[in-house]
Amino acid sequence: MAKGVKRIKWTGDGKVISNLSTPNKKIVIHPDQYVAFEVDLWYDGTPEAEKKKTLTWILQDRKKNTIIVQRIQPAYAPKKISIPKALCGPFEYYLEASISGQRDLVNQTGLIISGNCPTRILSSKWSTTKDGKDVRKDHFFNYGETVYLNLTTEGLNGHQNLCIDIFRHLDYQTDPLVYRYTSVDVTDGEINLEIKSTNTWYPKLKNIKEKEEFYIKVFDPSNRLYIPDEKYNDTVHARFLRINKKIVSEEIKPPVNLSPLKTGKPEKTKERFELCRFQSISITENKKNQH
Repeated sequence: MAKGVKRIKWTGDGKVISNLSTPNKKIVIHPDQYVAFEVDLWYDGTPEAEKKKTLTWILQDRKKNTIIVQRIQPAYAPKKISIPKALCGPFEYYLEASISGQRDLVNQTGLIISGNCPTRILSSKWSTTKDGKDVRKDHFFNYGETVYLNLTTEGLNGHQNLCIDIFRHLDYQTDPLVYRYTSVDVTDGEINLEIKSTNTWYPKLKNIKEKEEFYIKVFDPSNRLYIPDEKYNDTVHARFLRINKKIVSEEIKPPVNLSPLKTGKPEKTKERFELCRFQSISITENKKNQH
């Protein structure tokens, strides 16, 4: 006879977005607050003594491919989870509890969890190297040189189909769209794009100047809207990428999403942080945050 946790549930502690949630399957929560979970049903073969010992709570990605956080705590203590705004979005987590410490890869004993908040672009930078310093104020690129774009976001984590629109900055008329990069990913709340195709911009510029300025807008195809910033509801970001009237290479390559390369190696401890480098996805124990 099977034994162990058959189903977990939300305790009612914390704010859940009901219209986006599905009973006994999926919980969508508000960011930056704790939501508690506990055992709802046990398999019939579970001894009463086992129910009073310890549970291993395992937070993983939606497809159960990677464990993000794993921790043992008393069975009577509710499990609390908080998701920051940077990790809210389409990315879904899966939480389950186990008396053996092993995951159940066959049955759906846990709950899908995600965070939801307004989508925002918080900051931006142009760099000469991957994850380098912001050089927009003191550096001029040439057409054909590799350019690195970094954006920090909220409410977009896990998105895989954003568009980065490149605009030419002109003071005397409507700024024209120069190029659109598609299928842009958001990982750990960041967009990291390696652009090696600025040569393709050059022939699209009429009356090209000795020095040109460019900025971006981030387009969400799911609602066909540009994503604004946090303070001013402005959809213009990354002012400005500056480029000289000079071509240094004819090599044209598609853009590369670099965010997955930033994820750190797993820590060699019982607490496992393998997929996400944010430590503010928290599982708390006895009202003390464990980060």
